[in-house]
This record gives sequence, structure tokens and C-alpha cells, in this order.
Amino acid sequence: MTRIYNIFIEEILTTIKKIMKKLEGKTFDEFLKNYHLVEDIIRYLNIIGEAAKHIPQEIKTKNQDIPWNYLYDLRNIINQPEHIDHIWNIATVKLMEIKSNLKNVYN
Repeated sequence: MTRIYNIFIEEILTTIKKIMKKLEGKTFDEFLKNYHLVEDIIRYLNIIGEAAKHIPQEIKTKNQDIPWNYLYDLRNIINQPEHIDHIWNIATVKLMEIKSNLKNVYN
């Protein structure tokens, strides 16, 4: 198997870094009031979901500590008022948990 999947892992990691940079020093209230920031984070989550879609099943099987389906489902995040808490939690907590495990996927 080629290691082309590393490109997608790198895309996920790079996008997580972008999210961290955009949210650095921001509170939930600041996030909530900044429509452009919310849209940016949603777009970044969609990018992560698209990249996760391209990870081969063999890699997913070897790395079951990563919630691949969860990442894949980020493709469907949309800007709905009832989702803002969820989006914030993904961006500030869940992705940080996943990030360290993703670094171990490289071969």
C-alpha cells in the first residue's frame, strides 16, 4: 500500500492547527458572537471530514484509537444555532484529544 494517506493525515493535522490558531485566546462568547469565525471553524471541520474519508480501511483498522467515523461525520457539520455548543466542543476539546493519536499514524 502506498503511503499517500499520509497526505490526508497531514491535512487533518494542519487543519487542526488552523483551528487552534483561530480560537487561540477566544472564549465561547466571543466565538458565538463572531459569525465569520464560526463559519471558518465549520469549514475547517468539513475539511477534516473530507480528509478522513480518504484514509484506507487498513490504516483505520490499525489505529482504532482514532474515532474515524466521528472525523468522517464532520463533513456534515452545518451552521445551526443548536449546533454551536457542539462545534465549540469539537474544536476546543475533541480535536485536541484526537491530534496526538493522529501523529502516531505516520509510517
